[in-house]
Amino acid sequence: MKRGEVALRAPTTADEMLVVRALAKCTFRPGSADGRFCRDLAAEVKYHKKASLTEGQRAYLWRVAYRYRLQLPPALVAVVLAQVAAARIPGLPQPAEAEGDGGEERLAAE
Repeated sequence: MKRGEVALRAPTTADEMLVVRALAKCTFRPGSADGRFCRDLAAEVKYHKKASLTEGQRAYLWRVAYRYRLQLPPALVAVVLAQVAAARIPGLPQPAEAEGDGGEERLAAE
């Protein structure tokens, strides 16, 4: 993004709203940016009944959801894992390729 450009915002989806509400109940380290982001977003959803996110905020939301997935309800964990696999969010583990995980190439190289 260049200086002077405005980030485009898109409304949150139903899955994102559920994840935001669940993350608001999670325990974060004191003073963490993750906790502040989730609390602010949950407050916006609670008082304004809607929120809009930029692409960067959306990717950050799913990274935080993946990081704190053990504190989320099991039904939401499945949603988070499906979203991470489908979106190929940078900074998160990606699913292995359909042909294999690359182990054959490592063995051939040795």
